[in-house]
Amino acid sequence: MSETNDEALPPLEASIAQALAGKICDIITAAGKANPGMEASADSKKLVARRVPPSWLSKFELMDGYGFVIWDEAMTVLDRILVYPVTARYRKYLVGAPKEVIGAWQFHSHSLRVGELYIVLDRTVALLEFLYVVGRDCGLDVTDCRKSFEKKFKKALDRRLRERHRLVHAHERPSMTSRIIDFSGGKWDGDKDAAREVLMKFFIDTLPKLAKASEAAGRIAPKTPEDVEALHEWGAQQEARIMLKLVGDALLGTLNESSLAPASAPKS
Repeated sequence: MSETNDEALPPLEASIAQALAGKICDIITAAGKANPGMEASADSKKLVARRVPPSWLSKFELMDGYGFVIWDEAMTVLDRILVYPVTARYRKYLVGAPKEVIGAWQFHSHSLRVGELYIVLDRTVALLEFLYVVGRDCGLDVTDCRKSFEKKFKKALDRRLRERHRLVHAHERPSMTSRIIDFSGGKWDGDKDAAREVLMKFFIDTLPKLAKASEAAGRIAPKTPEDVEALHEWGAQQEARIMLKLVGDALLGTLNESSLAPASAPKS
């Protein structure tokens, strides 16, 4: 079963994130307690120095306290995943906001969603390196999952990541989404009815593609703007579940633990 199939994905719940972070923390902490006084390697010290204040570094000469730092780092990533779907719903709370605020949000919302994906990717790769080095220093059987995680993440969320690249780099040709957002910006001073007509034509032309994508995902094809909005929000929810699955499996895989279950938190 594919990792991105709905049946294989865990529900997006705080309890699962907390159990996942708690499990890897417990494994590292238990390994440290089993070997009290074990000195941290230069690699562990170097990596922990990126994550704690300089005044704390003396506490990490030994491996005893590394479990908490890993827990904290993991929860930072997992919390971002849990709130990711909200990027598709913020606009609902801007009803009645000043025109300039709504206009600004048109630009920011698109870059926010794709930017969050990249943050999760980059921070998880860094966390996997840290977990691997610390686990190795604790004498655990570990696997470096960075490359396999990055490959799976980029494959599963390719379209969003490419969109981020297009937004950031001026030499890239903008996507249709970016063009529509640009069209709605302040540079448009023409007739509003004409603008609405252009956007409605685009919406009508796009519906068949959206219908095809919906059917492929096992959902009812959108027929109205409200349906499209619901599909947009559902997509963000699914992307978050995919991220939770991929991140969870990579963290557990680094410690050679079982994959994240689709319907339950990892068991200790």
